[in-house]
Parts: sequence; C-alpha cells; structure tokens
Amino acid sequence: MENLSPNPKTMKSPDTITKRWGGLPMTEHPSPTLDAAIERLPRFTTAPISRFGFKDHLHRVFVINDPAATTPVAMVSNTYQIVQHAEMLAAAMEFLTAMECPVAGPVKVQLSPHGERMAAWLELGDRFVFNPDGHPVSLHLLCTNTVDGGGSMQASLIWIRQICSNGMTVRRTCRSALRHGIFAEPNRVFDPLAMQLRESDALRQSFETWHSQPIDLVKVRVWADTAICDAWGKQAAARLWSIATTGMDAAFAPPFTTLPASRRKVKTTIAVPGAPNPSRTLYDVAQAASWIATHRTDFEQGQFMQQQIAPLITLLN
Repeated sequence: MENLSPNPKTMKSPDTITKRWGGLPMTEHPSPTLDAAIERLPRFTTAPISRFGFKDHLHRVFVINDPAATTPVAMVSNTYQIVQHAEMLAAAMEFLTAMECPVAGPVKVQLSPHGERMAAWLELGDRFVFNPDGHPVSLHLLCTNTVDGGGSMQASLIWIRQICSNGMTVRRTCRSALRHGIFAEPNRVFDPLAMQLRESDALRQSFETWHSQPIDLVKVRVWADTAICDAWGKQAAARLWSIATTGMDAAFAPPFTTLPASRRKVKTTIAVPGAPNPSRTLYDVAQAASWIATHRTDFEQGQFMQQQIAPLITLLN
C-alpha cells in the first residue's frame, strides 16, 4: 500500500459527519442529565387521515408531533402502538436503578428532523470502565426508538472509547428488540440485558484478552484483504490496514486498480485518536475496526458493523 501526504482540505473529523438513519439526517441534542433529556423529547400522537384533507382509511392513521400540526410525520397502521421516546428512556432509568447502575454524566441524544427517530447513549459510570492504554473505554446503554413504523424499540450494551467515540458490541446477545405491537411495553426491551450487565466483568475480560495478545502485521494484512474485505468491502479493508500500520485513516487514490485492498494506493486523511503506529495487539486492531464501523454515515449499518467486530477479531486470533 502506498500512502500519499495528507490533504488538509480533505481532513475532516468524523465527529462532524452527519449520521443518517433510513436516509433521515440525525442531529445531536446533548442533555446534562437523563431527566433533562426525557423532559426535552418530543411527544407524538395519531390523527385520522381526513384531518389533512384525505379520505379516511380503514386501517391507516397519521402520526403527528404537535396537536396543531399541519404536516404529518408518518402514516402507520391503526394497530401500531406509539411508544414515546420519553417512555423508553424512563424505562431505561427504571432498569438501571434496579440494577444499581446510575447514569454518569451527560446524556447524548440524536434525533431525526421531526424527532420521529431517536438514539440515546447512557454512560454507566466508573464501575464499567476499562483503561488499558490511557484511553478509557466505558460501557453505555444504547436506546433506539421510532414512532414512524421504521423500526422496533432496541436496547444494547456498547463499549465506547472516550477519546474517539469508537463503539463496539462485544456479544450479539447484548442487543434486545421489541416491536410496536398493541401490547408493547418499553420495560420489556431491557429485561434480556440484565444478565449481560451482571456479567460486565466477562465483557471487560474480552478487551483484556485482546490487549494482552500481540499481533503479526503479516496476518493482519491477509485478514484485511479477506475477512474484512468480504464483510465490509475493499475500501474499509484498505482503511483498516492504513490505521493498523500508520495510525492514519485513508481513502483510495488514483490510479484505481484491482489490487488487494492492502496494496492499493491511498491518501491518508486524518490521524485516528488513540491509534498506535503501528498496531501492536488485537485490541489495537479491534479499535481500528471500531473506528471504521462507528463513523459510518448510515446509523443502522454502523450499529450492525459494531456487532460484527468481535466475530471478525476471532478470525484473526
């Protein structure tokens, strides 16, 4: 792989990237506390289709975010059960209180333009912190919800590296989902996570194992060109190889060829916070993969990629 010099005009921090969820841009609305976040969230209700000048439908209603709204947010089935974002976060607070895990610090909330889709990250405090290299990784409860029929309520436990916002789900079983049916109760989405939270030491052990295991960059190159390329595509594989060998993110540069990802010419774009040069352990490579997954512009795709990191790392181990 040939690296070109960084171009200041293309060096853009991933923190400035606008996430999209189902094509809808997400904007951040930080709150100092969970109570404040709940208070600020929009509320929704349904209205007959005729209210907006259309002929009523036997099985469809509009979702609105204001009693005086002149434009509906979405059309859903009349059996669709709206679960307010505030209800979900209140259930999250109840769950964490029962588990003796108070939320630490500000709450990060992202909303779509009309508030119909929400993602909230709740940090679980010093009890759930792993700090192998001076860059702490802390456990968060991620809550996602929609009121437009675009998805189920979901909750997952995710480890986030504070210096660069890298996130990864260590096990697939850390995710729980609940459809918006007639009997949808937001507290039920958190019940499957109770055991995982109790076993947080086992989750942290995965990071400790990765951090203690040195890697061979020759094997990383083969892994990037095969497993990562197959799972995430050639450009993601080239970016991972660049981060693993230089600590810099990258993008393809001309000439575009059919060479393996690790041997393609790239232009480095930005130094990855906390990334060593070069990677020395499985943990370093996992964080490089997490950087790529976390900073996808498509929110759902990024979440899916975060779940794939642990299985992909086992192929390198």
